[in-house]
This record gives sequence, C-alpha cells and structure tokens, in this order.
Amino acid sequence: MKPFVVQKFGGTSVGTAERIANVAQIISESANQFKPVVVVSATSGTTKVEGTTSLLLEAIESAVEGGDFESVLVLIHRNHLGLIKASFRTTTDPSFEAEARNFLEEVCLEAQRTLSNVRKSRRCPPKDKDLVLAVGERLSAKILSVILNSRGTLAKFIDLSKIVKGNIAELTRPVLDLLRTELAATVLELTEIPVITGFFGPLQGGILHTVGRGYSDFTAALIASGLGQSAVAEMQVWKEVDGVFTADPRKVPNAKVLSQMSGKEAAEITFFGSEVIHHFTMEQVMNERIPLRVKNVLRPEGNGTLITPELMTRKQEPAAVTGKKGVTVFMISSHKMVNVSGFLASVFDVFRRHKIVIDLVSTSEAGVSCTINQLQHIEFALPELRTLGEITLTTNRAILSLVGDGVTKIIGAAGAMLNVVSEVTNEIDMITQASTNVNISCVIPEKHLEAALIAVHSLFFENSVSKIRVDQVPQRKQLLAT
Repeated sequence: MKPFVVQKFGGTSVGTAERIANVAQIISESANQFKPVVVVSATSGTTKVEGTTSLLLEAIESAVEGGDFESVLVLIHRNHLGLIKASFRTTTDPSFEAEARNFLEEVCLEAQRTLSNVRKSRRCPPKDKDLVLAVGERLSAKILSVILNSRGTLAKFIDLSKIVKGNIAELTRPVLDLLRTELAATVLELTEIPVITGFFGPLQGGILHTVGRGYSDFTAALIASGLGQSAVAEMQVWKEVDGVFTADPRKVPNAKVLSQMSGKEAAEITFFGSEVIHHFTMEQVMNERIPLRVKNVLRPEGNGTLITPELMTRKQEPAAVTGKKGVTVFMISSHKMVNVSGFLASVFDVFRRHKIVIDLVSTSEAGVSCTINQLQHIEFALPELRTLGEITLTTNRAILSLVGDGVTKIIGAAGAMLNVVSEVTNEIDMITQASTNVNISCVIPEKHLEAALIAVHSLFFENSVSKIRVDQVPQRKQLLAT
C-alpha cells in the first residue's frame, strides 16, 4: 500500500492557469509513488493585497461600513472566471469548465447574501467572517480538483467548512484531537485524491485571530498528524522558493538553501522573522515525528529543505541568521531598591492579563527588559505598570537572531556575532541566549538590521567557518575579506 504524502500549495501556486496546471502535474506525478492529499490556499496575486483573502477582507470591511462590497466580489468573480477560461481552453469536454463555472456562481452568490446581511446590521460576527473568507479556498480547491479530473487524475473536492460541524470555541488539545480524527477519517474513506480547502470550519473568535493567515498550512498539518507517522511519508509545503535559506535572500544576496534542519530551528526562524512554516504547523507534524519538506513549485525536481525532529545530516552549527523589525524594547525598574520580593511576578501578571506577548526577556531582581511587537497592548497596561516601577520604551528596534541547534554551546559564537554587529552599530539594547540552546539574539536599531544581517551571514555562512572560537574573533576582518 502506498504511503500518503500531504501536499500544501500556497495561493501564488494556483493564482494563474500556468501555475495551477503546474500544480496539477506535480500532484499527478507524485501519485505514481504516493497517495497525495492536497490542501490549497486561496489564489494570490503578485502581492498579498491583490490576493483573494485580502479582497474578501476588504469586502467585509466595506459591508460593515455600509459601503460597496459588490465591486470587490465582481473583481473576485472576474479573476476566477479568467482562471477557469484559461485552464480549460484546450479541454475537449465542456462539462469540466461548466462545473467550475457553476460552482463559481454558486459561491459568489452565497457570499453576496451573507455580506448583504452584514451591511444591513453593520456588524460581521466571527462566524460570518470565517464563512466569507472560506470562499477563497473553496474556489481554488474546486477549480484544481476539476482540472485534475479533466486530465484523467481522479480527484474529489472536499469542503471542510461543510464537514467540520459546530462553532469551535478554542483550539484546545481535545478539540485538536477531534479535528485530527475527523480530517483523517475524511481522507481515509476516499479512493480519489482529496483536494481540500485550507479553511476547516468557523471559530468563535475568528480563524484569522485564532490561527493567523497561515491556517492552510495548519490544516495540512492536522491531516498529516491525524493520519500518523506510520501512514505518512512526509508533508510537503510548496512555495515559490527552493527551500529554507540561511537568511532572507531579498536582504542577504549570498544566502543559500539549507538541505536539512531540525523542527526547533525552523520554529525559531519563523518566530524571529522569516516566513518559513506557521508555528502551529510545525508543532503538529514534529510531535508526530512526520518529516516536513519545503519545495519550489516552479522547480519541482529540486530536493528542497527537509525538516525533521532532530538533525540528521547537518553538523551542530548555525543554521540561519534572521531579523524581525517593528520591535519595542520595554524596560521597568522597581521603585524599591531593597525588599523587591514579588516584583517580577507582579510585572508578568500585568503582561498576562493584558495579553502582552514577549519575544525576548532579560531580568534582574529589581528590573525587567523585554521586547514586544504590539505596542497598543502595552499602552493599556502602562498606568498599572507605572505603579510598579520606572518605565522606558524604545521604539523602532529590531531583533537579530543567530539560529541553530546547540548554537549557544559553540565556543565563541556569541562573542563573534556581537563583535561583527558592533562594527555595524554601537547601539545594542539587549543580548539574550535561548534556554533551549537554539538562538543567540540581540536588539539593535531597525535602520541597521540589514547591514547586520549581511555581516553576520558573511562570517558564519560564507567562509566555511563551522566553529567560531574566541581566538578567531580578532581575525574576523580577514575572514570577511577571503
């Protein structure tokens, strides 16, 4: 019996007739070796603003304000009708195009009815918002399934908004277990290739608020983990890049693709600024010890980057350098210099109650320094925090992180990194090392981030330096010049 391969295709991958045909070819060829399970996002344009999900959000906002949402739906309809016409231009059987067109009309009419009610009430409950957003995935999954069938590859469109019942309140462990079981059962009962919507049913708080824009990745991971390690060869996330890079290639021209990395490294890189894999996704597949591969939909013959629970082929060394802008450094010093028992607990209790998310933290008995990226939350908490201590906020900061399994144990790595950064900027607000030994991070001015990324990448990834030692740091300029 063939093992499953769970394949997630992003919106850009199915955004044009040429791209979606390429995806159909990838799926058909993989069926020779595996049993594909396909999950798709809504179609995307050249930018996120032009994508179907962004347009649907615009339509919802217009409806709430009592405005013209119809023109946005007309644009969505026109974009998908063009995709359908181009995709079936050479198909001899007209019934395939008719099936896709009829579905398009049906779904757009449903969205129009929902948004008309939203405009009347001037409010859009999370459930209605989720169902409108599901339009994007429903259209792309249906069109792809019809294309596969027109080419002789038997496929079945699966609309999860109709399968997963109930208004889910919270993604607790029992709820996730139930979702995994339901999704796996849906796949197992099919003989055709399932082509599944990334949207998996309404959430009480709204899917974007609860999971985020990467929820299609999360859906694919739930399916893979539900099927289990014994049944799934790997999960694949198909993007428009060759894999995971040692740095963002748009900022660091010499960045190179990693052939393999650990799940902890991938999660850390994602958290600190690089769009690799949604962190919920990583947790699901790594817990089940299912390999995850990032591949390029434009070059399917490449191996991509394989992400596994532990390192397999790569030595224990830095995996990547990444950066995250839009950070604020929050510092608080206790009003008391002695007898400050309970100060730290009081500060973090305020953070908890105001749902303030912290990236990095450094503490002493009478002081806390940390980074936050949602300034509006801290503003509501400031009056209460000022009763505890003296506060300083420093905005326009960025986190630079050197990531790698065991990187904190590499002799001299932290010193080498900070020496290189100090040549770019003399303002380093914070320095931290992860308790999991996966990253060394510092906080610097935003304006110096890209130069610092290039400098750190040059030292660790462009000079075949696998182990930086303290006595090598003075020769770093020579290393950079070689």
